Amino acid sequence: MDYGDRSGYRWGLHCPIKENEREKGKKLNKMTIPEALEWIANLFEEAVENIKPETSRQDIPAWDSLGMLTLMAALDQKFNIVMSEKEIDELSKIDDILAIIRRHGKLDEA
Repeated sequence: MDYGDRSGYRWGLHCPIKENEREKGKKLNKMTIPEALEWIANLFEEAVENIKPETSRQDIPAWDSLGMLTLMAALDQKFNIVMSEKEIDELSKIDDILAIIRRHGKLDEA
């Protein structure tokens, strides 16, 4: 499948996604919880209303081994966050992803 000019796109689980102009070419400094939930929903190709802090990994079909790799790459690309093996093993719900973003000072609680 040819997507032509790929500048301005990042890869999701199965297809290229047009980058938001705000994100293009730079790391995002901070994100609010609603923005983080929307970002996670887009990452896992889920409806935003299905993604809440208490949502379990088992409730997100795309949060499989490939989804975990996609999450790791996205955290690194967007926030310059590289997760430890322990952090990866402890991910079981959306709130665990938020906690990682929070621990690295990238989640705005306001």
